[in-house]
Amino acid sequence: MPFLKYECPMCKKIIKVNYNQTISRGEVLFFMQYNCECGFSSDEDSTIIPEKFRDEIIQESGLWQLKCYDKIKCLKFLRQKYLYSMEKIKELKKVELITFEGTATEMKALGNKMEKEGIKLIIERIE
Repeated sequence: MPFLKYECPMCKKIIKVNYNQTISRGEVLFFMQYNCECGFSSDEDSTIIPEKFRDEIIQESGLWQLKCYDKIKCLKFLRQKYLYSMEKIKELKKVELITFEGTATEMKALGNKMEKEGIKLIIERIE
């Protein structure tokens, strides 16, 4: 499990924070855990990942890309499931290939949802 140095909110000592992402019930879940010598400890999970932790995951595990090869189904999916505006859909209609970038876990979760809708895609590491 990766870790970052973090300041304990109680005693201000620098401690190691263990963190990671996983998929739970189809959604990306971020979790972190730490214990300080002062007795303060925390186990947290959230669907929102702090940017510094996300950047660290990408630095450690690479940047991943999802390429959507079925534009019409992909646009329909984005409009219905993610409530993309018609303006955004019109912009995406102009691009040759619809792509998304993020952590491996983020791309896998999105890919799983798209595949359930019959959308052809590829996920690959780009960095």
